[in-house]
Amino acid sequence: MLTAGYLQIGFSTFSGESDSSVGSNDWSIQLNTNEFTVGGTQYWVQYVEQNYPTYFTFFGYATLCIWQVDVTTQSYPNSCVSTSIQTLSTSASPNITGYLSTSGGTNYLNTEYCENGTTCWAVKATDTNGLTGRWSDATGTILGEGGGSTADFTHPTSETTEIVALASSSFSGHSENTVTTAEMNNLNLGTVSFSCNSDSCTTSSPSSD
Repeated sequence: MLTAGYLQIGFSTFSGESDSSVGSNDWSIQLNTNEFTVGGTQYWVQYVEQNYPTYFTFFGYATLCIWQVDVTTQSYPNSCVSTSIQTLSTSASPNITGYLSTSGGTNYLNTEYCENGTTCWAVKATDTNGLTGRWSDATGTILGEGGGSTADFTHPTSETTEIVALASSSFSGHSENTVTTAEMNNLNLGTVSFSCNSDSCTTSSPSSD
């Protein structure tokens, strides 16, 4: 079982981006777990940075959240912290980490988002639904801001998503650049490279429009 996942976005070519529902420079970076079942109820966890500069036109917002989704009832409880509004470019390297921890007999979910490796924000929440011991896969990339929207990148754009799935020992899980949410982007996936060692697997996925 996994103990952590890491996702980083990089652009070798960038010409602009606009969310299909809200506007320019609106997007989310999602690191998603596998779905898992406890007591007949299906859950999953999303570690998500949302960038929404067009909110209320003048103010905007950005947040880092842990979403503990109840898939069965379509309930979306979350724990969030405000971050800085950011702008994508070829010099940007935003990354998000999700990891598990235990303290005093309580299991926790943790996430950290870093803007170009310098300024970082973090969120911690009790593992209410029981991801600990059930986390096997890490997936995600840069997508629409939310509500099933699409991140539309202007041509030409070339982007690479790197995902690392980590465990405390050998494991059978995997990492991949796939869309498991309602949000999407308009990029076409290229040739994926995949490698593993004793406690981690890394997927590097190039995409372009």
